[in-house]
Amino acid sequence: MMSTRMLANSAAVAALMCAMAVPAFAQETTSAIRGRITDASGASVAGATVTITHAPTGTTVTTLSGPDGFYTARGLRVGGPYKIEATSSGRTESSQVQSVGVGAPVTVNLAFAANQVEEVVITAALAKREENGGPTSNYGLGDIQDLPSLKRDLKDVARLNPFVVLDPSNLDAVFAGGVSNRFNSLTVDGVKQNDDFGLNNNGYPTQRSPISTDAVQAMSVNLAPYSVLYNDFQGANINVVTKSGTNDFKGTFVYEYSDQDYIGDRANGQKFTNIFEETSWAATLGGPIIKDKLFFFLSYEQFDAERGTIAGPVGSGKPVIAGNPNAAIPFITPAQVTQV
Repeated sequence: MMSTRMLANSAAVAALMCAMAVPAFAQETTSAIRGRITDASGASVAGATVTITHAPTGTTVTTLSGPDGFYTARGLRVGGPYKIEATSSGRTESSQVQSVGVGAPVTVNLAFAANQVEEVVITAALAKREENGGPTSNYGLGDIQDLPSLKRDLKDVARLNPFVVLDPSNLDAVFAGGVSNRFNSLTVDGVKQNDDFGLNNNGYPTQRSPISTDAVQAMSVNLAPYSVLYNDFQGANINVVTKSGTNDFKGTFVYEYSDQDYIGDRANGQKFTNIFEETSWAATLGGPIIKDKLFFFLSYEQFDAERGTIAGPVGSGKPVIAGNPNAAIPFITPAQVTQV
């Protein structure tokens, strides 16, 4: 018979194995740079020191090329630019990549030439996702900042994927590949932000986007990936990585206002009074705590709205609009509302 002590030890070992297994299946929130180091003849250069520097923060990652000349640096911050330097036998070659996406390795090859050459700037883009498969779109900071968005919503970025459609009659619900919006998944820095109870049609656990687009560094839309890193969804996985501070103090401020004077006053040929007022403002601030080592980033957004009644029951004094989303309104009286 197994003793109590043996059972306790077995349980401890099992718990440790579970704890060790969890990080292996975590959501991707970083990126990678890889490539091959060669000499002037195209032969592999083994043991070359490869230093990768994130320009905005000055942080560096150092690795060595293998016997076949290949190197890989993982766990890199999303964004850029990055400077890649390879040193071997007193010679140094360098290159630069403007930006890296979420979990999307960028290939940067370096070749030692016989004569001194100028620095080559490489703008890399991932055409396909070999690791996870499936149609994947990667959007960097430039894509997010240049996108016209009235609601400052993550879904405005997601709809850039040709497989994603927003349903304006259903709070702009995201339909990916024809799958119901309730089967999508949203992760922010690896933490799921899903509507687990199915209370909202927008797919969020909140009435509005759970995070400001001003705080987003990069975003990817993954459809049907076969990697274990992406799971528990059938439509699309929207993966968001937030910003971090740099060696420079930077901040933004946004203010938006709208009311009934910015829209029409008729629906289906009938005049109505739609009194409302919407105000939103957002601010960000980031910078260094310890230069080249520790940084901070703060983001805040507030939305306030006051809305009047567009339509109402028969006899309420409010317009009764045919084709109103609440089809019962034209057939309900104030007395019935009071009774309920």
